[in-house]
Amino acid sequence: MALVLAGQPSKNIAADLGISQRTVENHRASIMAKTDTKSLPASARMALAAVDADADGIRR
Repeated sequence: MALVLAGQPSKNIAADLGISQRTVENHRASIMAKTDTKSLPASARMALAAVDADADGIRR
């Protein structure tokens, strides 16, 4: 998720992690389905909100 939030394309993430590009795309789709988000920016906002809440000591 950190690489996705950093704006890395699936091809680069796959090369960095030593996995296939399709696997990265499947993981990305799974994250979006589990978080019920429709776009990458929406997923990013949710992830950043979670980090902020955790930094504030808030559990949701």
